[in-house]
Amino acid sequence: MWDLLKKTDIEQAKQGLKLRRAEALRRHAEESQNLDADRVQLETLNVLVDIFVQKHRKPAIVSHAPIAPPISPQPISTHPISTQNSGGKAPAEPRHRRHLGQTVYASYMRAASRV
Repeated sequence: MWDLLKKTDIEQAKQGLKLRRAEALRRHAEESQNLDADRVQLETLNVLVDIFVQKHRKPAIVSHAPIAPPISPQPISTHPISTQNSGGKAPAEPRHRRHLGQTVYASYMRAASRV
């Protein structure tokens, strides 16, 4: 009984496959339209971003002059500095305190000028 296939069984299987194929093609077309719409939106967004960047881009400043060191924010003391051991010169500031109080940008510019 199970070994015999009738012509009607084959036709039913073909019809079922045709319906499933048609449904898959319909879903594919719908998803393709959605993807096309998304692509158009992304392209529009990319164009708008490019326009925004061109409009608000700061011009590049190229300078080959050395960057002047920033002014020390430490107040100048009014009392005289001891000059006995240094032969008339003020003692050097410790290396780790030399740039204390600078902004991050000033530190970056100082480091970038050394490169």
